[in-house]
Amino acid sequence: ESVYYIQHVMQLGWLVRGIHYYAAEAMVILVLLHVVQKIWFKGYRQPRELMFWIAMAIAFVVVSFSLTGYLLPWDQQGFWSAKVRTHIMSLSPVIGPYLEKLTVGGDHFGHHTLTRFFALHAGVLPVIFLGLLLARMALMRRYRKQAFEKLPQTEPNGASFWPGQALKNASTCLVVMGIVMLMTLKPQWFGFGHEGMGAPLAAPADPTDLYAAARPEWYFLFLFQFLKYFPGEREILGAIIIPGVVVGYFVAMPWVAKIRIGHYFNILVSVCLLAGAGWLTYTAKKGDATNANYLTAEKEAHMKAHRAVELASSPTGIPGQGALHLLHHDSKIQGPKLFATHCSSCHRFEGHDGTGVIPGDPPSAPDLKGFASRTWLADLLSPDHIATERYFGGTAFEEGDMVGFVNKKVTKFDEDEKTGLGRAIKALSAEA
Repeated sequence: ESVYYIQHVMQLGWLVRGIHYYAAEAMVILVLLHVVQKIWFKGYRQPRELMFWIAMAIAFVVVSFSLTGYLLPWDQQGFWSAKVRTHIMSLSPVIGPYLEKLTVGGDHFGHHTLTRFFALHAGVLPVIFLGLLLARMALMRRYRKQAFEKLPQTEPNGASFWPGQALKNASTCLVVMGIVMLMTLKPQWFGFGHEGMGAPLAAPADPTDLYAAARPEWYFLFLFQFLKYFPGEREILGAIIIPGVVVGYFVAMPWVAKIRIGHYFNILVSVCLLAGAGWLTYTAKKGDATNANYLTAEKEAHMKAHRAVELASSPTGIPGQGALHLLHHDSKIQGPKLFATHCSSCHRFEGHDGTGVIPGDPPSAPDLKGFASRTWLADLLSPDHIATERYFGGTAFEEGDMVGFVNKKVTKFDEDEKTGLGRAIKALSAEA
């Protein structure tokens, strides 16, 4: 509810939130490039091992910012993605279940979960991040001083930060902020599927409504795809053990680099891992693009998100029970579900069960798309349509009394009877 207020009510709130959202996305890319730069230019060799480990720690904190912040809008996307992440956390040997319970704040997601994620995102992680940045700055000054002392007296400014490096940093910051601003104003240009400007906001989190379109953030999509190769009891291998070995190797890179070809081996490993992650991400995207169930779920998710905003923007606004109450008592949302539960065993709605899913069993009664409209009734009483799959074709009533009446009686109506039939159709439709 508060994020909806920022996004749709507060003046320029969408802009502030959009900058925050897309800057966080850019932060992940930049910190990854920073670690790769350290590896490529031997930034982990003595005496800079600690700088490399700090860079890795910063990367983990940045990702933790995104992981905790993703839940805070308390929408379907963030809610179900967080449930997947905490499930992976629970796979850790011995401490996994306790760690999950500590993070969630109990056995189930709720207000305690939201409070804890917010405390981590806005309180604990910023303090850790600031400490790492201060340590990094102190080490940088120390190494620059050492480099300056080693330079010949004829090059006194060779290691100076100002103005050369400062100008480069400022220029890069401006470019990044320009891209972030463009992503905020035109997210469609960058392949983001949501409408309008600013950051996306899905429907309110609903623990009773399984969100089949839930996917982790793009930078964890490779791990999501990787886990598919480790089903069942082997899940711990893909979720904990192999990623743990990879992280352990990165920590050990400064020692590996001491071997004769260690540095080149580190580069090879890094390139292979990046290529593998890219391939897994591409495979996940390609799989979703051809997955009918996912596409249906995504379409439904967009519809619910749009409908939630539409209902919240009505004159009555969001009730005291919360935005989820609006969706739970909305006929446009609940109608398809009721149709799928109580009607789709016999009927269809434009060929599906009302929610977009096509049942495996064939229908045994008419398709109810446009039911009781003049067009629907006119086609029902037309010899050209009544025996088709839209009505009684392929059902036990294909040769029943209704089909027989239309084929034998209606086809012989004279002009007056056809006029009377048209009036009857109008009268029936009016009753609906």
